[in-house]
Amino acid sequence: MARNPRKFNTRQVMAGFNVSDMTIFNWRQGSAQRKPLPITQDGRQVVFREDQMVAWAKEQGIKFNATAAATVEGPKAVGTKPTAVKTPPQAKKKVVKKAQATA
Repeated sequence: MARNPRKFNTRQVMAGFNVSDMTIFNWRQGSAQRKPLPITQDGRQVVFREDQMVAWAKEQGIKFNATAAATVEGPKAVGTKPTAVKTPPQAKKKVVKKAQATA
């Protein structure tokens, strides 16, 4: 059974090819000399499968560094809330003491 290939977002693919976002945009359109960069729709999100990136890069004579792509942070999970940063109790006491000293 084949394993599921990793999926990358645009920022990760930019790192893997070491190119800008406009280059990825142009590659997705294709040209007379180059086949379009393959994408996969995951709901409304565009993702790039690792196996397709490696095959496309080899076909085009370009190097794709999947390790570099994987080091870039991927998209946040949908529906997650950012965690609030809590002020340590020591910092709160210092603020209160300063307020009392100036009164």
